[in-house]
Order: sequence, then C-alpha cells, then structure tokens
Amino acid sequence: MSTKECPKCIEEININASICPNCQSPQNIFERYFVKPNFFSTLFLALIFLFIYVDMESDKNIYDKHSVEIIVLSHSTIETDRGKGIAVFVKVKNISDVALHHFYFDIEVFSKTGELKEAFSDSVYGLSILPDQTKTIELSRTMVSTEESEYDFTIQLSKASTRL
Repeated sequence: MSTKECPKCIEEININASICPNCQSPQNIFERYFVKPNFFSTLFLALIFLFIYVDMESDKNIYDKHSVEIIVLSHSTIETDRGKGIAVFVKVKNISDVALHHFYFDIEVFSKTGELKEAFSDSVYGLSILPDQTKTIELSRTMVSTEESEYDFTIQLSKASTRL
C-alpha cells in the first residue's frame, strides 16, 4: 500500500485518501483551498473592494477650473463661533456640457496692497449646476486677520463631480 503525508497533520495516510482519517482535512488541492468558507468570504470581500475601487475610479470624471466662470459679487466680515471670518458671495456659471455637482473651491484672499492674507479651500457639497446655469453661493472661512475691510480674491474651482 502506497502512503503519503497529510499536509495538515503530517500523518501517513493512504495515497488515494480524499480526506485524512486523522484530522479530516481534504487531500485534494481544489477541496482544500476552494471549498472552505474562508475562500468564499475572501472572494466576497475582494469583489466588494473591486466594486468600491471601480466606483471611485469612475468618479475621476471630474471637471476643473475651466468648467465654470466665477464672478465675485461681494464679501463681508462675519462673526462665527470661532471668531471673525470672511464670507465671499460668488456667482458660478457652469460652462461645461454636463451637470456638475459637489464643488470644491480654492480661495486666496489678498489685501489691497497685494499681500496674501489667507488661502483656504471650501466645498459646497450637494450643489448641482446644470449646463449654462448660474447659481450664487457663499464661501466662508474664519480668518486669522480681519483688520482690513477691503480684499481682493482669487477663486478657482479645484474640482466638481459629474455624479450625484
């Protein structure tokens, strides 16, 4: 009688045995690795990860600063629970050919002498602007220095999604 070693318990068993009589481990490679519940759990998690990754990759269809026109309408000093801040009211027009959603803006605040006073980002999640549509929005931030009343602004769209 020919024998072989069980890979799990290292006992000598019959070479034709499909299950080890000592530890009940499957001897067939397919059964050992693919019929266990761990295989299906791992496969399920891998598929979920793949779907999430594909979903995140599809969000790369993101538009940038050339997709909108931004016009600064006005600004004001505001009082927040964290101190004084600034609110900038801008008109945003979608000049792309698709609806844009969830906007992220980069804002630079300059004094009238051209000195950079503050740079920050603000997002407007849930905002949707159809092609050729214009909306007025408020971008705000608590600022370190609000002693001046006049500022100049550079506002750019850093990204906007084409998906809700």
